[in-house]
Amino acid sequence: MRKITIMIFLISLILYGCEQEVEQHKGFTVSGKLENSAGKLITLNKMTKNSLSLIDSIFINNKGEFVLKGESKGPEFYVLRTAAIDYITLIIGSTDKIKITGFYDKLLDTYTIEGSEDSKLIKEVDMVFRKNKSIIDSLGRIYQKAFDTDKKDSVKAEIDKVFIKVMKEQKAYSIDFVEKNKTSLASLVALSQGFARNSTIFNLDEDMKYFKMVDNGLMKTLPNSSDAKAFHEFLLKYEKRIKIGSNVPEISLSTPEGETLSLSSLRGNYILLDFWASWCKPCRVENPNLVLNYSKYRRKGFSIYQVSLDKEKEAWVEGIKKDRLSKWHHVSDLKFWNSAAAKEYGVQSIPASFLLDPEGKVVAVNLRGEQLGAKLKEIYGY
Repeated sequence: MRKITIMIFLISLILYGCEQEVEQHKGFTVSGKLENSAGKLITLNKMTKNSLSLIDSIFINNKGEFVLKGESKGPEFYVLRTAAIDYITLIIGSTDKIKITGFYDKLLDTYTIEGSEDSKLIKEVDMVFRKNKSIIDSLGRIYQKAFDTDKKDSVKAEIDKVFIKVMKEQKAYSIDFVEKNKTSLASLVALSQGFARNSTIFNLDEDMKYFKMVDNGLMKTLPNSSDAKAFHEFLLKYEKRIKIGSNVPEISLSTPEGETLSLSSLRGNYILLDFWASWCKPCRVENPNLVLNYSKYRRKGFSIYQVSLDKEKEAWVEGIKKDRLSKWHHVSDLKFWNSAAAKEYGVQSIPASFLLDPEGKVVAVNLRGEQLGAKLKEIYGY
């Protein structure tokens, strides 16, 4: 009898302890019920600057139910991920009680959410974007099928019309969304979306007023948010970026031969400062244009100083060799996106270039294809 009494006492302590843990949890919870999920793993990760940080994880019970917990200083970005590599983005406040339903294997396509208006906004903006992205992708497939036929040009003309229409509709929706939700972190998602890598719907130069609109809204309502502060600092740096008329900072890096070469040592004529990498397909596509223009104007003193964002020396050197770039100057610190020069020049995507005059001032930025040839013709007269 005494043993039974002790067992009941211990069980009550365990149950009471569990109860107390739930009651005393002062952070947020993300709970829900997912179909076809029994025994499967689900994780909650916090978005940091360069990665995801695991906050909580659990194997879903036999009823398809789960509860994840964490603590937040305020609205922050999180990712709820299944083992099926399906995920949704959430904005979670410090005391939010979020409830999610849907299908485990198709979470992004099926989920519903309660308890977070910001997360609902993310779902809304993502659904519109994904619908238009699907149309853009289908246009690409149609063009590929017609590429080797005599209908290629007519098909392309029709595709271009649809593409422009979809882009305008997406831009109009995104502007309306940002204007209505400028105090929500969800607007950062709208501002960053793009149908192609390194190509966003909003252009920082042309659409700066929308970036500032969101920045002002977030700084007023969420001044302590790490995401809002990071966005604010990014805009400040961007506005101080190197542009036409700027004197450029010095670059002094190693050549493939291990010697140090400074940018300033080449002054006295026009220099194209070009950021690239062997792994960057658009850079490799642009390289023949650089070769063409260098061959045409090198006797006039035109020079190219190419900074690589490669990680491996072998890949960098092989890229130089394959693209026949060896006649001009190459440097790198082999630090990928942590390249000191890229950071100093505010390079966010590559290829990126700055055409410098003989005194080292910027006369043009990001000239591509025929634009570079046209500018050099204007400078050299032929």
